[in-house]
Amino acid sequence: MITAPHVLQVRREQRPDLAAVVTSGGAELTYAALDERSDVVARSLVARGLSVGDRVAIAFRNSEALEHVIAYFGVQKAGGAVVPLNPRAPQPEARAVLDDCDARFVVAGQTLGDGLREVAGARIVAFAELTSEVEAALPALGEQDLAEVIYTSGTTGVPKGVAVPHRNAVGVYDGRPSRTAGLTFLNPVPLHTYAGTAFLLGSVKSGMTNLVMDGFDAARFASLLERRDVVSAYAVSPMWVRVLKDVPDLADRDFSHIRIVSFGAAAMPVWAVQRLGELFGRALIQNIYGLTEGGPAVCRLRPGDHLRKPGSVGRPVGDTEVRIVEGEIQLRMRGVPNRSYFGDAEATSEVFTDDGWIRTGDIGRVDDDGYLYIVDRAKDVIITGGNNVSSAEVEAALSAHPAVAEVAVIGAPDPDRGERVTAVIVLRDEAGAEDLRAFAAERLAAYKVPREIRFMDVLPRNAVGKVTKHVLRTGGHNA
Repeated sequence: MITAPHVLQVRREQRPDLAAVVTSGGAELTYAALDERSDVVARSLVARGLSVGDRVAIAFRNSEALEHVIAYFGVQKAGGAVVPLNPRAPQPEARAVLDDCDARFVVAGQTLGDGLREVAGARIVAFAELTSEVEAALPALGEQDLAEVIYTSGTTGVPKGVAVPHRNAVGVYDGRPSRTAGLTFLNPVPLHTYAGTAFLLGSVKSGMTNLVMDGFDAARFASLLERRDVVSAYAVSPMWVRVLKDVPDLADRDFSHIRIVSFGAAAMPVWAVQRLGELFGRALIQNIYGLTEGGPAVCRLRPGDHLRKPGSVGRPVGDTEVRIVEGEIQLRMRGVPNRSYFGDAEATSEVFTDDGWIRTGDIGRVDDDGYLYIVDRAKDVIITGGNNVSSAEVEAALSAHPAVAEVAVIGAPDPDRGERVTAVIVLRDEAGAEDLRAFAAERLAAYKVPREIRFMDVLPRNAVGKVTKHVLRTGGHNA
C-alpha cells in the first residue's frame, strides 16, 4: 500500500544517512533517525488510545521543524490523520479547527501560544512526552485511510478542512528518486500551511534535504540560495517580490547552481517572473498553480515559458487535466482519488464533481497551446459601471511602480457604479495617490484605473502570505 509512512521507509532504505530536514540554525535529522523516532512517537500515541482515523493536530513553529516532521509521520504511522495547526493561532481560529475536526490530541512543542493552549486544554500532549519507547503494535494502513485534514488558508475568513486520503497525499509515486535526490530544497514558508506540508512530503518523495527557515527574511533567503547544495526553492509570490525589491545586489550573486525556482499561492507580476528568469538563467522558473482542494493536481511553467508565455501559470503536470466551464477553471487528476471537505457533504458536492473535477472558483482561459492563464478569483472580479475589472491585472500594473512595496486591489461599494476600483498600497518610497493613478493610467484602460487609493503600513495576510481581502473590504487591518 502506498502511504506517506511507506514513502519515508523507501527513502530511508535508499539513503539512511542523508539529512531529511535541516533547520537554518544548523540542526538536522537523517532519514534513518526520522523513521526510527517517528516509530517511537507512533507507538506512544497508540498506547494512549489513538485509533485509525482519529485526528491529531500538530502545532510547531518552523524553529521546531525536526519535531514537526517527526510528529507528522508519527501520527500517520499510528493511523491518525495529521491536522497542521498554527501554534500561535488565536482562540477563535483554534476553537473552530479543533471543534470541526474533533481532534483527539494536540501534539505541541514549546512555542505553543496561550490561545491554542486554552482551547485545547487536556488534549495537549507535549512532544517530549512521546519520545520514550513503549510497547504497542502499529496498525496496517490502506491507501484510502485518512492521512491529513488541512484547513484552507481562509482568505474568505471561513477556513474549511480538506480531508486527504493517503493515496491523494502521495499522488503519483513509483519509488524512484528524482534528479535532485541528495540535494537541498530551500523552504521559507510556515510548515503548518498547505504549502509547508506539501513540500515537506514532496522533499521526502524526491529524496531531498528540506532546509527550513525559522522565518522569512529576504536578505537571509537570498544568502541561503547561494549555498551550492541548494538547487531548488519555493516561496509564495509576495516573498519573491520582496527579495527582488529589497535585496539590491542580486545581479552580483552566483545562482548558477539553482535548478528550480518555484512560486505560487498568489499572483506574480509579469515583471517579477521575467526578473527571476534573468537572475536564474539556468533554472526552471515555475509558477505552481493549484489549491488545497486539488492536492497533486497542478499546472507548471516549463523551461523558457516565462518568456514565451508571459502571464501564464503553465500547462497541466503529469495526469492533471484542466478545463474551463463558464469561465471557471476546473482541475482533475486521473488515477488519484479526490479530496473532500471533512464532515461537510454539502460543501463537498459544491466543489468536487462526481467525475473527479474540482471547481476552483478562479476565472481563467486556456490558449491554443494548452497554457492556462488566471484572470482572477471569481470573488475578486470588480464590476464597475457594467465593466469587469480583474483585481490581479490592476495589482500587477501598480506593483511595477518603484515606490510600491505591496498592493491589493478590491471593489468598494459605490452608489453610482456598483463598485469602485480601490487600491490599498504599502509604500517603500514616497509617492502620492495622483502619481500612482497616472502611472496606472499609462498601463490600464481608464475604467480599470483605481478611483480610490488607500495607504497602509502593512497588508493583512494569513499564515501562507495571501492577502486577506475580506479584511480590507470590511475596513479591518488584521486577519
